[in-house]
Amino acid sequence: MSTTETSLRDVSRRFSERARRGDPTWLEDAIEAYLDVTVTEAQRKICRAIVENEKLLVQTANGIGKSFILACVTNVWLVTLSPGSVLATSGTYPKLKRTFCKPVESLHDNALGGIGLPGEYKRSPPRIEIDGRPNQYFEAASPKDTGELEGVHGGYVLGIIEEADKDDVTEATFDSMESLVSDQRDRLVAIANPPEDESNSLQQLYEDPTWETIRLTSFDSHNVHVERGTVDGEKIDGLATVWKIKQDWESYVGEEWPGFEQAKTAHVHRDDLDARWYRRRIGVTPPASASVYRPLDPSLVETAYDPDATPTRETPSELGIDVARSGDETVAFGVHNRFLKNEYAARGTDHVTQEQRLAAKIREWPTPGLAVDAVGEGSGLADGLDDRFGTVTRFKNQSEAVDGTAYDDKWAESLGLFATWLEQGGTFADSDLYEQAKVAARTIQWEEKHLGSRGDGGADVLAATPKAEVKERLGRSPDHLDAALMAVWLSETETSRDYSDYFDW
Repeated sequence: MSTTETSLRDVSRRFSERARRGDPTWLEDAIEAYLDVTVTEAQRKICRAIVENEKLLVQTANGIGKSFILACVTNVWLVTLSPGSVLATSGTYPKLKRTFCKPVESLHDNALGGIGLPGEYKRSPPRIEIDGRPNQYFEAASPKDTGELEGVHGGYVLGIIEEADKDDVTEATFDSMESLVSDQRDRLVAIANPPEDESNSLQQLYEDPTWETIRLTSFDSHNVHVERGTVDGEKIDGLATVWKIKQDWESYVGEEWPGFEQAKTAHVHRDDLDARWYRRRIGVTPPASASVYRPLDPSLVETAYDPDATPTRETPSELGIDVARSGDETVAFGVHNRFLKNEYAARGTDHVTQEQRLAAKIREWPTPGLAVDAVGEGSGLADGLDDRFGTVTRFKNQSEAVDGTAYDDKWAESLGLFATWLEQGGTFADSDLYEQAKVAARTIQWEEKHLGSRGDGGADVLAATPKAEVKERLGRSPDHLDAALMAVWLSETETSRDYSDYFDW
């Protein structure tokens, strides 16, 4: 046996004995010894809570390093406790692999000054296997596959549920993972941002006396304490800072920074803050009266609407055309600098006549870029305009956004760009657009989701409430809003063709 193996066995035996005695600090000390990681005070609280509780819910705001410390715990659990196994799942499986499994791999391979820990990390599925020790392993699974983990038992089993607040983590997921805890040596940890409301599956954990809950805010971040001089040490990349918390207050709440202590306790006496502030920075479920995260604010629509306004530019640079389905209107809106003008509206599906009349108008202008939403029989109108002018860009709400690392699809992207365009002074005079935009502002909310296929390692993107909900609330299709969104979308993106041969300006 090599000197390294002997040393590793001695260290493992020392921490194993401490673990069996119930020493509350064994886990954090083992992480620093094996992995050369500085465990922050917030992370120490998590480690001690894992040691002291069979089932633990860690509800935290962002910027604490919760996923990273669980990756550390995973490695140390395997090397210290025998036979020990770790089984992990997450509400977002691609993100589990990126933010949890990758650190598990890196920590495993670079532990002990680069020597690495026993076993081999494998990626499909993510796991650690140790030759000759079939009951000593780590494995990650999609939340939809956790039923396969039922009945897995060993000497020391650690179950981890990452992003336990996500929709894919259901009561069935918790039931499957709870089956892993068969005696006092086993542990189950669910870690999550607070849910948006009480309908989330996490609610059952709050009501279950066998689950212990600890809560941490972004104000508990190691970097925040370093910046404020309450702890010694260097800042750690990736953890929340006072600068970031201050920036988020001003962005989310829309108010001037009130000072550290006032911001830290604002949630105690205010229930009108942005829901993101409660969840991301304070780590609590937003109150019912909290403001929600919306693309369009109703007051923004009110400010932009001026029935007496007129364009400062005579001809449109871009035109958005929503083609009628049965019972709808074919509507065209043009962008005239910072003004949106209703250029054409006709009810019914006589697309031949509508194409002719639109073409007659477009010929009067320096040929604008055209964004057309047309499906089925309406596609003929788009084809006809493209044959005539060659400047048509097909628009489909559910297709991938131009900025695919920021938005889920073109519906979300067009809403985001429209809101920004209005914020920058955009106006309109059309009463139908005003009505439809107001309904949309009251209906549509942002949802953040992770897409593993976007960008390098995936991207967190904005998704918007489906248009169908706007239509249901409005009682008809939001044709004017659709056309306006497309016009602004085309003017604010670089997706359209090179129109230099067509423009006269």
